[in-house]
Amino acid sequence: MSKRVGVIAATVAVGCLIGGGAASAQQRGSAPYCQIMDGTVKPVYEGRFAFLASRAVEAFDETLGETAYVELDGYWDYAYFRDILYGDIEIGTDIDIRSASSSGGIILPEQVMEFYMDLAWTWRYVNGTSLRTEARPGFYGAFDAVGEAFHVPVELDVIHSFGDTFSGVLGVEWRPGFLNEFIPQVGLVWQPFDPFRLEAGFPSSRLDLQLTSWWSAYLGYDWQSRTYNIGTEGAVSRDRVTFGDSRLLAGLAFRPTDELQVTVEFGTVFDRTIEFEAQLDELPVEVDLANAPM
Repeated sequence: MSKRVGVIAATVAVGCLIGGGAASAQQRGSAPYCQIMDGTVKPVYEGRFAFLASRAVEAFDETLGETAYVELDGYWDYAYFRDILYGDIEIGTDIDIRSASSSGGIILPEQVMEFYMDLAWTWRYVNGTSLRTEARPGFYGAFDAVGEAFHVPVELDVIHSFGDTFSGVLGVEWRPGFLNEFIPQVGLVWQPFDPFRLEAGFPSSRLDLQLTSWWSAYLGYDWQSRTYNIGTEGAVSRDRVTFGDSRLLAGLAFRPTDELQVTVEFGTVFDRTIEFEAQLDELPVEVDLANAPM
């Protein structure tokens, strides 16, 4: 079974960074410096726009239709509390919207959305070990499936600093009700000098290079699997749809001030799949997508 979608996308992200933001604020005098916890400043809020141009959708050597996609993502970290339950608490909200221009010949939902709170608690110890837990309760589904799309993914990570330049993380994300319920979180971060930073792991990796005081560039890898409750399409309910892919990315970031950063990103998408939970008419339950530029 083969289905091909040719995609061209341009991604632009705008974020606001606060010099004493959540990531850097977690550093304590009693805990050693950690590249994962303290090495970057997390934006307080960020917006992202991506456009994927309309291309033909093919399966079984037939063209089923065409569709274009618009992706809108944003988040806002609006609360941070120190020394709560022997740790620090961070609270934010995230919204990700994926909109299709048409059904693509397989009755794709017009819009799906993730809208959830991000609740994180972090505990740090003097030997360099940290424990971080996150819960993301919220809505994951099509706009017309509000009553069926509430989920609570949770994540537990153990982080350890091996020195000022090297740190590691090992954990797991549990997503009840999703196609892929357990996602490993593993990685190593190495920053031997300021302009160079390497994050090697799964589900994402990244290499950052600081070019000037204003400009930086990066290369990255990102694996994604997103499940949405979609309810009834036509006369039969397909319950859920899962979009999966891997992405190789290159980006250029411009940071004129400590509070503002603008990023332009391009790349390629491969290992693409769309999988429905239930059959609808004669349409396939699972389809594979060919590699595509992004």
